[in-house]
Amino acid sequence: MGNIVQTGNWTSTAIITGGTFQTAATGNRVVMDSSGLIGYHTTLGTVFKIPTNGDAPEFLNGTIKESVIEIYTAGLMRTSATVANGGSNSAGILINNTGVYGCGAYQTTADANVRILASGAAYFNGTITASAGTIGGFTLASGYLSSTNIGIISGTSAMILLGHATNYTSAKIGFLNDGSGKIAAGNLTWDTSGNITGSGTWTNNAIITGG
Repeated sequence: MGNIVQTGNWTSTAIITGGTFQTAATGNRVVMDSSGLIGYHTTLGTVFKIPTNGDAPEFLNGTIKESVIEIYTAGLMRTSATVANGGSNSAGILINNTGVYGCGAYQTTADANVRILASGAAYFNGTITASAGTIGGFTLASGYLSSTNIGIISGTSAMILLGHATNYTSAKIGFLNDGSGKIAAGNLTWDTSGNITGSGTWTNNAIITGG
């Protein structure tokens, strides 16, 4: 068989079967045969491989933009081949159909430092820093945590309130950071010197001894 050299366009509706197709004999090239599509680089070697047997495609590096990646029962994404294997090299991020996992060394998905599950549950082993949000019906904002009729406020005017979320005067019970406070809907109060003021009837059948 001889070599055929052609210039110009070639239009065909034929199906070409068998053999190997490649863009060059050596060096940087793309090769297509019955096993799949493979890209080679002169220095890096194989830079991508898309098999026809259903194995996962391989890419040496790069960015996949604006793509939808569907992860089914057996699929996953991970930052290394050893993530969540329970060994010394298990640190990294793993995403599968059950959730997102952030692992440290010697961890699996069952005890990962970060577990955000598809069920809606989330587990964090470490420090959580947030300036706003909602936690179990409590509102978190800068300097305070509050819900219906309860508030914890930090800072120079720090206080704990019951009966109102933010206002000491309106609260039924309040504890101020200077040591003063009130209970019983404000009918019993005390100041920073320990002086107690009360209104209403005080009934006590205790025996007070000494003093």
